[in-house]
Amino acid sequence: LQDQIASQRIAESLVYNAFNFVDVNTIVIMAPTFFPLTDNSSETTMLAFAGDILGHEMYHSFVTEALLNRSAEFRSEASCIQRHYNESCKMFAETNCNSGVKTFSEDGVDVEGLRAAYELLKQEYTESELKEFEYVDLNITREQSFFYSVAMRSCMEIKGRKYDEHSPDNVRVNALVSQMPEFSKAFECQEDDELYAHPVG
Repeated sequence: LQDQIASQRIAESLVYNAFNFVDVNTIVIMAPTFFPLTDNSSETTMLAFAGDILGHEMYHSFVTEALLNRSAEFRSEASCIQRHYNESCKMFAETNCNSGVKTFSEDGVDVEGLRAAYELLKQEYTESELKEFEYVDLNITREQSFFYSVAMRSCMEIKGRKYDEHSPDNVRVNALVSQMPEFSKAFECQEDDELYAHPVG
């Protein structure tokens, strides 16, 4: 039955998408997901695309309703993320927005997936290399390019995309990066900026 469900879901979504079939320990990333990449895409862009997507899908195995029911600490963290996305609705939503409790199963893995992808970035490049210009003509550093690449995935018009489980794209991106102090540092955000995230520790 699980195989039939997986096959049906894939057949219905031969587009820009990826899935984690938790019950059968299988992650599927559809080929069109990588179509925005070109032969001259930078290594940072490819790492951001692949790392963020794979990290997102992997964390679906951990951010679960069962964990919410078992762990008070996890419930507290989840509540914080839900409030943040709900507030981001009020700040950034352009259409109807129900981010928060209803979208936590996707919002939570967005956050952890991006953090995992950023850790890969730090392993690949030194701190000084992250500050080097990757696009000199645009004055965009390698670290900034990483965040632009992540955001770019949500800035494409995708036919049939639904927002029942996911936050609207502009909310999804802004709520996500505003939880990353690394983003604030990379773009020199100030404390009164809407996307500013306080340093941890």
